[in-house]
Amino acid sequence: MQTIAFEANLTDGQVRVPPVHRDWYDRRAKVILLEQTRNLPDEEDAWTQIQSLRTRLKQGHRHFSDSAQSIREERER
Repeated sequence: MQTIAFEANLTDGQVRVPPVHRDWYDRRAKVILLEQTRNLPDEEDAWTQIQSLRTRLKQGHRHFSDSAQSIREERER
């Protein structure tokens, strides 16, 4: 079964298929609706969050590496 996914607002019980999927117009389809329970960040906010996560992961990796080095040095004594 071929599938597509997109976000839409329901208006008067109808779901508008975006023009990018116009090859689906006039087809019979099985529809599953998933309520969006929270607002998703826009693209710019998402990239900011990704960069922040990368920075925190790098800092955590450095901390882990420093801790591992300390343990190795302690064992060598």
